[in-house]
Formats: sequence, C-alpha cells, structure tokens
Amino acid sequence: MTTLLLVGAAFLAGGTIKGMLGLGLPPVAMGLMVLVMTPVQAAAILVLPTVLTNIWQMLDGGNVGALARRLWPFLVCLVIGVFLGRGWLSDDNAAINTAALGVIIVIYGLLGLRELVLSVSRRVERWASAPAGLLSGMAMAATGIAFFPLVPYLQGLELTRDRLVQALGLVFTTMSVAFGVMLASKGQLTLDVAPHAITAFAATVLGVYLGRRVRKRLPEERFRTALFIGSVVFGASLIVKAVWG
Repeated sequence: MTTLLLVGAAFLAGGTIKGMLGLGLPPVAMGLMVLVMTPVQAAAILVLPTVLTNIWQMLDGGNVGALARRLWPFLVCLVIGVFLGRGWLSDDNAAINTAALGVIIVIYGLLGLRELVLSVSRRVERWASAPAGLLSGMAMAATGIAFFPLVPYLQGLELTRDRLVQALGLVFTTMSVAFGVMLASKGQLTLDVAPHAITAFAATVLGVYLGRRVRKRLPEERFRTALFIGSVVFGASLIVKAVWG
C-alpha cells in the first residue's frame, strides 16, 4: 500500500507538471520513484502512463503522417538505440543507472534555466537526425527517460508550437513502446506491475487536469524557474545517493 501511494504521488506530481508545461512527466516520476525502488522497477511502471498519454498528445491536431515522414530517420535510430542499450538498465547496475538519471535531470534543469534553444536547419537535420535519435534511445535504455538530446533537438527543428507538442508525442510514443518491448523481452515487464501502472495512469490523468487549471492562474515563467531549480537540486541529490549510497 505504501508503494502504491508513493507511485500515485510521483505520477500526480509528474502529471501536474506535464499539464502545465507539456512535458516533464518521466523525469519527475522516475526521479521520485527511484528513492524507494530500483530504476528497473520504476521504468516498468512508467511504460503504460507514458504510452497512453503520449498517444493522445500525438493524435491531437491531426496530420501525424507528415510528421512521421519527416522524423522517420530519427524514429528508426531511436528504436535501434533502445535495443543497443538493452542490458544497461538492470538491478545489478542500479547505482550507475540512478547516477545517470540524476545527470539527465540536472541537464534538464540547467537547459531549462538557460532557456537554451538549438537551431537545426533542414540541411543540418538531414545528417543530425540519425545520431540524435541513436543517442536518445541509448539514454532511454540506460535510465528509463530520454530528455537529452531528444527535447533540445526537436525544439530546434523550427516547428510551430502545436506541431512541436505533437512531435514530442510521436517520439515519446515510439520510444516508450520500444522500451516496453525491450523490458518485456528481458522479463522485466510483467503483470506484477499492473496495479502500480494503473495507479500511475490514473494519477497522471488527474495531475494533467490539475496542471492545466493551475497553468491558467500561476505565471508560467515563475513556475518554470522553480521547476528547473528544483530539478537541478533533485538530480544532484540522486547523484549523491548513487555515489555514497
């Protein structure tokens, strides 16, 4: 029961942030869950809510086929990267995985505070999409989340705001499905996680709803600053936890 409550709280927090900013669910939920469980267990719980919420995000707005045609090299290499890192996320590597997760969350926070936006022209996109997808997939395989370089790369593609949100949904859906298949092939995604996954999904839906309501009342810039500062501090605490255990 205690674990279920923690999972619910983690995904409620992550869903609220996703409702406000359009992203942030995996770093927040994973970061909170690994305080009491291994990254493998947390990643298995994360699969269902991320797939379902990102399918909705992907389909919202239509014309997803055009995005898929543009992003297919990135998507293919993303899946390859996930399976190249198939053995990296394991209970035996829990300390390393936790430290890597902490590093990615710190990067997430620092990039957010700097408001760093890459510019990826169509010419650069032709050669950069494959390595960016590969590195993002490998980061997902190692930590259960993939913010870097995935999000900065997509933000630099000169997409409109609505198309960017839809592209993030498409990429995260593809990545989460591949990651779930990879975990299942290793016997790490079983029916044992179903109660936690269902709790996580319900908490995520509620969190997204609350986040959208809060977004209308709280200045987004102030919230974003607090979120990113908190991410840096929290990611650093995970690194300390992994190193000094």
